[in-house]
Amino acid sequence: MGNDTNKFTQYLDQLLPFLESAPTWLKIWIYVLIFLIFLTFAALSISYLSNKDRQTTESSLKYFSVENPQDKGEIPLGESQTWILEGKFPVIEDDELARTVKIEVDVFETEPVRKEIDQSGKIRISTIDGTWSYESARFAGEGLHEIVVSAFVGVRNVYRRLKVNCIAKSVSYRKSIENDRQIRGAQKLVLANPDEVSLPVVYQELYKMQNDFFEHFPGDLEQSQVSISKTLEIVDGLLPLFPDDLYLQNIRAYTFKNYAMLMERVSRQTEFKRALDESARMFEAIREQDPRDAGAWNGLGSVMLLRRDPQTALRYIERALEITPNYKEALHDKNTALAMIEEQKKTTGNIQ
Repeated sequence: MGNDTNKFTQYLDQLLPFLESAPTWLKIWIYVLIFLIFLTFAALSISYLSNKDRQTTESSLKYFSVENPQDKGEIPLGESQTWILEGKFPVIEDDELARTVKIEVDVFETEPVRKEIDQSGKIRISTIDGTWSYESARFAGEGLHEIVVSAFVGVRNVYRRLKVNCIAKSVSYRKSIENDRQIRGAQKLVLANPDEVSLPVVYQELYKMQNDFFEHFPGDLEQSQVSISKTLEIVDGLLPLFPDDLYLQNIRAYTFKNYAMLMERVSRQTEFKRALDESARMFEAIREQDPRDAGAWNGLGSVMLLRRDPQTALRYIERALEITPNYKEALHDKNTALAMIEEQKKTTGNIQ
């Protein structure tokens, strides 16, 4: 190793003759400088090749995917019996090629016999930020279904096939609620008597509890937790009975977002992530029931902001503003997302 080092320094002495008579400290300083220059060039080359490879991958149909729903996942069906499909699409810089882009969606009921279900949803494709969505795929009802999504770019095409199990929203909510209560250590679920429920009265009580949470958060975390527990105690006993009630669904979605913020404050990362997942599932169910519910789209955006994913958040927030242009909370969240994107650019040089 010593001989190799001597050979290298002798080579540098011959390459730069003035070094032969230079002081030792100057030689070392110049050697280090040369090494750093070579290291910088190597890093730049690696970065360039990596970005080139990423751009090539993203412009390829291999990048096409279905992200929502997941293969072999469950879809909680409400009265509309529909679900919004979402995924990634190649980023295409060629305008002429981009005009050839299209997506086709086919859905099949697989039991008791295979049967195709007519679709009439609307495809949304962005070849700029690399996403697509279908509002919304229609299903035959509860049971196993197969979804086939085909993507076309020019003469190329590819398809993705996935199987899902559709279950009633009331059943899905009950399973989710019972699982959450077990994790949080709450008492066993007791459903309310629907004949004794006055929903307008319940709405007023839940509204007060939401305000109570923000009166205490983040100053009094213990009381904030009490507000969340009381809210869920009411909602949990009602939602399986009224699974299509938009107010109850929204309250549960926002309560879990609040719970996530609380868990982040107390550094319980597992619960923080779980709460965000639960909140996102609720907002997704709401927009399935009403795709023009701006609050559900913006709610998904706020969940993505908490996940530190401002690019995805911005896409959801923009959809909310498309539906309701003067939506105050969405305009605020949009500014937050844009500021977060700029901060990420400064910190990493890339958008997450």
